[in-house]
Formats: sequence, C-alpha cells, structure tokens
Amino acid sequence: MSACRDFPGSSGVCCVSIRRLPGGPLDKEPIPEEEEIGISQSEVDKYVLGVKVEYFKRGFHEFLVTPARPMAIEGITKTISVWVVGRNNRHTLKLLISDYFGNRAEITMGSLNFTGWKKMTVAIPPHIIQRDYHHANRMGIRVDGFKILCDPVDTYGDYYIYFDDMRAVTDLYSEESRDVDDMQDSW
Repeated sequence: MSACRDFPGSSGVCCVSIRRLPGGPLDKEPIPEEEEIGISQSEVDKYVLGVKVEYFKRGFHEFLVTPARPMAIEGITKTISVWVVGRNNRHTLKLLISDYFGNRAEITMGSLNFTGWKKMTVAIPPHIIQRDYHHANRMGIRVDGFKILCDPVDTYGDYYIYFDDMRAVTDLYSEESRDVDDMQDSW
C-alpha cells in the first residue's frame, strides 16, 4: 500500500505504484540460524519491493510505503536496517514506527543520494517507549512502513526505489527470563 501527499501550500501531485520484482543486493549476508537448519537464501529470498513514483508537477512531495498490517517486533529493538536502492536523488528516507502505547514516531534513516544497493541502519532512540514496567508479559514496537520526503529539485519524471531484507536487532532477555509459573495477562 502506498500514498503520495503534498506539503501544505504546494500544488504538485504524484502517482505511486508498488511491485514485487526478482533481484536483491549481492552484499547481503545470510542469517546464520537459517544456514544451520538448511534454508538457502536463493530458495526463499528471490524478490524485492519496487516502488515507482511518477511526478506530475514539481513540488514538496512525500510518499508512504506501508504494509497491509504493521509488523510487530518482539523484545527491545536496538537497531533496524534495510537494503535500499536510492537512485542518487536527494530524497530522505524515514522509518515509521509505533511505540508500546501506539504513539507514532518517524526516525530519519538518511539521504537517498547514492547509487546501487546500500544497507541503511538506524538506532531506535531511548525516548521511544518499548515496554511498561506494569506489564512484563509483552514489549516491543511496530514498524508501520517508510516515508520518503522528496527534494523539490528532484521531483520530475519517474523515480524508482527498491527495498529488501529489513532486519531488527532486538534484546529478548525479558522475554526469555520469565518464570514458568508466571500468569499470562492476556485473558
């Protein structure tokens, strides 16, 4: 799912299309646990998410790339990374997340002013609440998608961006250290 919005006061418009395409970065490293149980990257991970933006007018645009449902990440998330093809435009990539209480936040991942695949990583800041000490049975954040803020100089013609292999580094210590006789607060 995607959407294109203009900043207040601008008169530009754009059209966003999303597709699953074969491909991926050559520098991507396999997950060791998957290799141990015999899962091959070539069998499972053959596709990337491609986004095409058609600009009808120049202006201050932003567009969203969001999943049908937010992606929950268990535990305390330290970093989130994703492989991106930037196409050498001065646009800015932001990660959209929701904290433990459902409050939304945008975390800047960086500029898309590069060519080819690049692994972009961002640390989750400490002000993002990932757990409540009253409820020790669950913790974590949700990834709501990505926002791309467009530089008005580069908002003409067609723009392509590709995403692959989003990963999160988490701390699952609290999830794994629960007592076996502890009651679940999920009724």
